[in-house]
Amino acid sequence: MTPYNRSYSFVHGPIPGIQINIELDNVELSVNETIDAVKDIRRSDGALKNGIVTVDSLAPPVAAMLGASADVDTIASNIGSIVAVAGIATEIDELYGVRDSIVSVGVVAGSVSVVAAASVSVVTVASNIGAINSVYNNIAAVQTAAANAQLAKDYASRAENSAVEPGLYSAFHWAKKAEGFAAVVDPTSYLRTDIAQTKTPAQKGQAIANIGGGVLAGFRNKIINGDFAINQRGTYLGSATGTLRFLSDRWSTAAVGSSAEIGSFPIPPADVAAASGGVNYHRVNVASVVGAANCVLVGQRIEGVRTLAGKKATVTFYAKADAAKPIAVEFIQSFGTGGSPSAQFNIAPQKVSLTASWQKFSLVFDIPPIASKTLGSGNNDFLGLQFWFDAGSSYNDRSGNLGQQSGSFDITHVSVVEGDATKEDDPFSSRHIQQELALCQRYAGVREVSGRFHADAANRIYEFPFTYQPMRAIPTATIVGAGTPGNLAAQFIERVSRSSATFSLRSVGAGDTYGIGYAYLFDAEL
Repeated sequence: MTPYNRSYSFVHGPIPGIQINIELDNVELSVNETIDAVKDIRRSDGALKNGIVTVDSLAPPVAAMLGASADVDTIASNIGSIVAVAGIATEIDELYGVRDSIVSVGVVAGSVSVVAAASVSVVTVASNIGAINSVYNNIAAVQTAAANAQLAKDYASRAENSAVEPGLYSAFHWAKKAEGFAAVVDPTSYLRTDIAQTKTPAQKGQAIANIGGGVLAGFRNKIINGDFAINQRGTYLGSATGTLRFLSDRWSTAAVGSSAEIGSFPIPPADVAAASGGVNYHRVNVASVVGAANCVLVGQRIEGVRTLAGKKATVTFYAKADAAKPIAVEFIQSFGTGGSPSAQFNIAPQKVSLTASWQKFSLVFDIPPIASKTLGSGNNDFLGLQFWFDAGSSYNDRSGNLGQQSGSFDITHVSVVEGDATKEDDPFSSRHIQQELALCQRYAGVREVSGRFHADAANRIYEFPFTYQPMRAIPTATIVGAGTPGNLAAQFIERVSRSSATFSLRSVGAGDTYGIGYAYLFDAEL
């Protein structure tokens, strides 16, 4: 392309025609070459030809904003040239006018000078006209890409507590929140699975709750028959006094001076949820009699005073009363009998306030170590859990100054577990009813026995040995249900061991002799 350079000045003297022709020829040459160049980049409809703009022509920021599609990449690569063409659009229009009619040399010279100065941009545009057309055809996509780019920027860096969209915040916002959280959270509270950790009882309890430890733990509940579902002795004992009266298996009632009526009753369906799914509840109706040494309490003796010694223990239970009334909860350590055992140790009690509705209570106790203690030789030491309902002044220390009161008291779903379980919804750890029965039968069991033989004379004795699961100690056998006799002078249990006994029958005279369906309670309770 030949740029136009004026070679003659027309300012002075007459204008020579030959010089005018020379200048016009030079202008015509430059204009025609420029027009031919513009034809290379412009279609007949005035738009740039396709395939002109390349990616390399776009500034990097523009390319990043436009996105990654094939057309947009091409546009982004040539955006600089597009801007250059837009800047000389007026001059290009003037060139088309010059070709049809040259009005004056001054106008032509001015237009040609501008075009010549922009010739590099024109050539670039000519080679990228297709991409320019793509810009026009994809302007909506370009605008969307720009909006998305701004949205992405906002989601990355919008200020803390300033929502990008309703309820949605930037990465910077959450980074600041995490920074603040890290400043107040103790890293030692995290539960790890790759290394051993030392945790506080409360942290262990929370961790067990988080993983549903009650389901996994199985037999961690030291209380047996905490739902009062096993009642081998019956479900009711009338009002009376007595130091150890058993009804529901493993639970005893002590009534000294004051009297207690005891019953085990199914929890009504309407109350099951409130009592955490308990089966039965244990009711004690107390008739208090004023007296410093008078009391009524219900408890369970957990075999082995070593149980939970030197550890924290959580007792959890559900309870209610006929009106707002307090009760006290106490642990005792008994070192048994025989020889010279240490004296019983009473652990400081805790009081709770009952209402007429079921409530859950979780109490944490520190069970003392027993390293300095002496156990008796009778193998009957235990850790005792006791609920005080009525307590004369002689028991102020053991009952937390509970005092004396009459009323109706209900308890159920009792558990004692190691550690601080106050964070758990339910540390009870239910067992199958057959497992619970087997646990109860280590301490007491009702067995029905029968025998039959043919006696050839009076006072003939026939023995019927039978077995049962091993019990804690050699039990005492007491008849609790009469059977059906035939030619029977007497029936009795003898040769009792921890796991077997003999049912013996003595005949009245000769003939068919039998005793059918006699029930005996075998008792090896602590």
